[in-house]
This record gives sequence, structure tokens and C-alpha cells, in this order.
Amino acid sequence: MDFFELMSISHRYMEILNPSTPEKIIKLGKLLKLKEGNRVIDFGCGSAEPLIIWAEEFGITGIGIDISEYFCDRAKKSWL
Repeated sequence: MDFFELMSISHRYMEILNPSTPEKIIKLGKLLKLKEGNRVIDFGCGSAEPLIIWAEEFGITGIGIDISEYFCDRAKKSWL
């Protein structure tokens, strides 16, 4: 088992992979003054939950980049 498989298993039940909440992510979006039409790039996006929340809340578009194929696959499934 490689590192990324282990991370995938240990984080599989977490919606947001860092110690945060959807409310805090929305608050950050407000502090950043995100608005419809903004484009955001998230390096190390994990399963891209902040991007998804900001897209739903503020109408942004974004690109998430992560080294883990497991988290990228999870992000794609979350968005579809």
C-alpha cells in the first residue's frame, strides 16, 4: 500500500480534508470577495471541497490540482 492509498483510506469519510467547516470556507470566500465569474486555482486541493462550495455559493469557476489520483477522482465524482 502506498502513501496515497493510505491517505485515501484514512480520509474516506471526511467531506473536507482539512480541519475546517463549510461555514468557515464560505466566510473565507466572503473575505476574498469572491463573485460570479472569478476563477480560482487550488494547489493541493484534495477532494476540492472548497472549490465546490465556492462554486455553489459564489458562482466561481476553478481548477483543482492534487498529486493524489484518489482525491482527484473523488473530486470529479463530487462535482458530477
